[in-house]
Amino acid sequence: MREDDGRRLDHATLEAIRRRAVRAVADGERPAAVAKSLPMSRSAVYAWLAQARAGGPEALAAKPIPGRPPLLSVPQVRRIYELLVSGSDLRALRFRSALWTRALVQELIVRECGVALSCSSVGRLLGRLGLSSERPRTEVDPTIRAAAAATGAEIDVLAVARLGSDVSAATLLSARSAPGRRRFAVMAGPLSAATCIAFCDRLLHDAGGPVVLIVEDHPVYRSTTVRAYLASTRGALRLVSLPADAAGGTPEA
Repeated sequence: MREDDGRRLDHATLEAIRRRAVRAVADGERPAAVAKSLPMSRSAVYAWLAQARAGGPEALAAKPIPGRPPLLSVPQVRRIYELLVSGSDLRALRFRSALWTRALVQELIVRECGVALSCSSVGRLLGRLGLSSERPRTEVDPTIRAAAAATGAEIDVLAVARLGSDVSAATLLSARSAPGRRRFAVMAGPLSAATCIAFCDRLLHDAGGPVVLIVEDHPVYRSTTVRAYLASTRGALRLVSLPADAAGGTPEA
């Protein structure tokens, strides 16, 4: 069985993904690109499009089946997804941290739904909702490690992914530290100096100390605005650019 054929997904999550896929295609995105971004098989996406054309939005609804019910209902999954992609600083939601982690998503689900999921279940849910990121294969240069160690800096690798293809599409930014910890946020619009700075501000808050952030080579990170922001941190944040294909990896929530 393929990992992306949907048969391992609970029905509430699969409905949310079906609706998101059909909406993305309606907004102009190619079905193959939608399938890759979820990730799901292209045949599944084409089948959902056919269902929507034949039966309207109701055809995408989850069908009740016998057996163990899902832990989260369709409205609960939608509520969690909306909160995760809202772009809000977590401190506005009465969290001490500013960026999401799997543990904080666990806490959010308990708060909002009264349901306790395991950390691994939360990771799978994030993947099903398209909010996972790449696990970097980047080997941090020993000189960078030595410089970071000398200042007590945390080393993180930044992954950036576009959520959607229209002008209102959001950006998923994920910072992974060497031990495997992932902090992430969804910001409105494409990657820009403003979204980069907002994310870095939150990352510095949660790190509680200096950070070396490894990024792909991109004009945003070389912009005057971002350089001025880095200077304002007085060395608390340092960006190290790599070639665009050097930080690739495998999907992981």
